[in-house]
Amino acid sequence: MLKVGGVGATLGFLGAVGIYFAPGEPYPGYITLAGTLSGVTIAWLITAVIRRNASLGQCLGWGAAMGLLASATVFLAKGAWTSWDAPFVVPTGIAMGIILGPAIRGLYRRAI
Repeated sequence: MLKVGGVGATLGFLGAVGIYFAPGEPYPGYITLAGTLSGVTIAWLITAVIRRNASLGQCLGWGAAMGLLASATVFLAKGAWTSWDAPFVVPTGIAMGIILGPAIRGLYRRAI
């Protein structure tokens, strides 16, 4: 469980660290922390449905669904389409889930 959280945290951090390139952002540290926590949340959500013998298609599908679910909360909390940067959150979350699904299956297969 700790390894899965670590992989999610790493991907979440890498996805959020780009905020430092936005010159007008007043709180880049908080946004980076939120992205890291979002990665951990998506990884742990995927572990609830992915099993050791899951197919690659199942891993990709569940990863995309859980990434969409977690990123949609941020999208809606930031004002949906009225916010300038909120629409970029959803594709990032889906991509993170698509990467995490097979990675978590790989971790499961190595652990057992």
